[in-house]
Amino acid sequence: MCSTISGTLSISRTTCPTDSRSCIHLYCSPWHIRRSDTLQNFPAKVLLRQEYDIVLTSITRTKTVPDMSALVSADKAALMSFTEEYCAEIKSVIENTDFDVLSRIMLPFRGIQVDPDFTADAFEDILKALAKKKCALEIDTKDLVGSEKVRDFYFKLIKMFRSVGGRYVTVGSESYYNEEVGNAIDIGMATAARAGFSDITLFERRIPYTIPI
Repeated sequence: MCSTISGTLSISRTTCPTDSRSCIHLYCSPWHIRRSDTLQNFPAKVLLRQEYDIVLTSITRTKTVPDMSALVSADKAALMSFTEEYCAEIKSVIENTDFDVLSRIMLPFRGIQVDPDFTADAFEDILKALAKKKCALEIDTKDLVGSEKVRDFYFKLIKMFRSVGGRYVTVGSESYYNEEVGNAIDIGMATAARAGFSDITLFERRIPYTIPI
């Protein structure tokens, strides 16, 4: 069964119908917190409700860009400005929330017209922070079958994560329909290997374990 909890941080919880394992995805934006909640204590409250195998987090909006689809027509200056804000929010999430996997890092870059490669350096600090926290970076196969410029940029970030000490990567297909489940997982595994990873990571009761590629 699948259920969604709408809340201050737009939290969704999913239990796979064919698997007893459960996961939670925290869509975090520091500016979107209301009432007395803080970025630190709100996810903690949710995580206490039940035991999870894996907790993922991602940023789906920023204070100045509430709809990321608007970035499709952004020029280089607008994209760079957004990227700096986006990375600052991700870094805040990394430093202040309890999670296992940073997911959908390429979400804002889907369908953009300009080559995003010039923004890569802005991601170095957050990838270092992620590696230092010993959390995983998700390789989302949805972004490995898109435009060549987005694929190349994504690979650069995955390789950068490895070069700054990243140990764990997961591979997921971000599926919204049955027929998309597991899509391009082989490409995701090959991408991880090409970036210098010898294994991918799974979680059980939030403890990472690896399997060889």
